[in-house]
Amino acid sequence: GANPTASNVLGLRVNLNQMLAYVAAAVLYATAGVLLAADLRAPGVTVGAPYLLGPIAAVVIGGASLTGGLASPISTWAAAFFLAGLNQMMRVLGLPTALQFVVFGLVIIGGMLVSGDRIIKAVDQEIQSVFAAAFADVGANFVALFSTLFPGGTGRLVLTDPDDLLDTGIEVEAKPGGKNVKKLSLLSGGERSLTALAFLFAVFRSRPSPFYVMDEVEAALDDLNLHRFLGLVA
Repeated sequence: GANPTASNVLGLRVNLNQMLAYVAAAVLYATAGVLLAADLRAPGVTVGAPYLLGPIAAVVIGGASLTGGLASPISTWAAAFFLAGLNQMMRVLGLPTALQFVVFGLVIIGGMLVSGDRIIKAVDQEIQSVFAAAFADVGANFVALFSTLFPGGTGRLVLTDPDDLLDTGIEVEAKPGGKNVKKLSLLSGGERSLTALAFLFAVFRSRPSPFYVMDEVEAALDDLNLHRFLGLVA
């Protein structure tokens, strides 16, 4: 992707890969320059300028983002053949060079728009997948922790819109033992605090960190709820 810091954290050798990419590109540039100069029999510094947009358009149409990402070599080759055919057709039609540049520019813009839309959809799918997995883990831990903190009680996490994971909300249903209520607003202050702690510890167990810092979490707990919380921490 376009985030070298994150890639380094994941263990990827970003500097080495960049150096290899630059070396490979330099070799290919030099080879293409020699072949072009031999074909034209007129070497020059700017002789390759008209060929600049073609490779960019081929890469973009092939599926790679200009800001980073992964594309298939096959799709890039297919895009290169398509652009070669388009270029040949424009030459046969006798289009001016300036108009040919405009056409290639429009092709690049169209490829970027399509690529951007594809990337957004891929990111949305990844977000939904990660969220669904995290919600399932947290929900299962919340059910177990709530029954531990409230013996005989039941609690669960509910999605407000299960069909739209990108915009859904999360509701906490808590029913302590001996009470016929589910809304947090109907619970006492200590029960609400203990329910919030159950949710926090469910998140901690699902996605653990090395350590946690909690301050005055027992402020709203009575002796009974405090002993339950201390038992959970212990």
